[in-house]
Amino acid sequence: MTSLRIEASRPYYCVIDNGISGNVGDYAITASVNATKACIVTDTNVAPLYAQRVIHSLESIKIEAIMVVLPAGEEAKSFDNYQLIISKLATCHFTKDDIIVSLGGGCVGDVATYVAATYMRGIHLIQVPTTLLAMVDSSIGGKCGINLAEGKNLVGTIYQPDYVLTDPLLLKSLPDEQFASGCAEMIKCGLISGQELFELVSTPFTNDSPGLVELISACVKVKAHVIALDEMDMNYRMVLNLGHTFGHAFEKISGYMILHGNAVACGTIMAAYVARYETDDFDEALIDDLRLTFAMFGLPVTIKDCVGREISVLELLDAVAMDKKFRNNQLNLVVPMSVGDVRVIPLTFYQLESFLRKILDSDAI
Repeated sequence: MTSLRIEASRPYYCVIDNGISGNVGDYAITASVNATKACIVTDTNVAPLYAQRVIHSLESIKIEAIMVVLPAGEEAKSFDNYQLIISKLATCHFTKDDIIVSLGGGCVGDVATYVAATYMRGIHLIQVPTTLLAMVDSSIGGKCGINLAEGKNLVGTIYQPDYVLTDPLLLKSLPDEQFASGCAEMIKCGLISGQELFELVSTPFTNDSPGLVELISACVKVKAHVIALDEMDMNYRMVLNLGHTFGHAFEKISGYMILHGNAVACGTIMAAYVARYETDDFDEALIDDLRLTFAMFGLPVTIKDCVGREISVLELLDAVAMDKKFRNNQLNLVVPMSVGDVRVIPLTFYQLESFLRKILDSDAI
């Protein structure tokens, strides 16, 4: 068992252990000694596989368990589904002592966290991530979001859980393409951390690799360090958005039909090209290194491979326009300069357009 303390306004532990998903009840009663009910928020992929073990664990300590099953994927992150869960809680007379259990990947975690943050102005929350991406990224740090037609995660907040319970055995059922999607976020962590972790996550691994627990722990530590410095995303936490400005744009352009990690991989390469044009000390070997590393995990390294077609500069600009890192009429774009050197550079909209034209006109990506 590995237990990592996440320092935040409300500190908590991320506990990583094989089989811990069957012990949710033990942690629920620690999170809230007066809890009598728990709502398991999950999706159509996960519910048939793992919901019963969580229900059994909760009921074994006399906590009544109800369940809301959402559509799998980005479709889960809608106001309709948010209202569905909120109404279910109210109908079942949930109080502030009761608990939300998020059992799923990043999309389930986003909507479940937003429910926990807003129902009665905040109730208890336990995250049980079931995808690699959620284990190393989205379940840590409290960010949550609901999608609008205009863009991804435009409504949300930051709300820390009581526990994150990470069971690597759940990855046994994860499809290969979903596992690769999580690898993109691990590679991002390596870029932020430095050469040692980057080399570790750049060596192909699978869901039954003996060192997987250690790799997950190392990535969680990277994110935990950033959160401890800037929980509310005012400055330094932006580095965790490496690859996400263009990644979210690619997701929107695709109609949210591509995996998040695929979009982040391509978005990271795109950000590296901007850094190459904008800065004087960019590591010229980095782009080839990123292409090779992402490709080893089957992740896309061109826009066409990512979204399924070529896109125009204006189309990409329109998709980027709602990025949350636009402040004071400038986009704070996170770019990789070299392994271990990730920076935030301010760009005017005109500068951004100019760089995108150079990149797309050159067919570099």
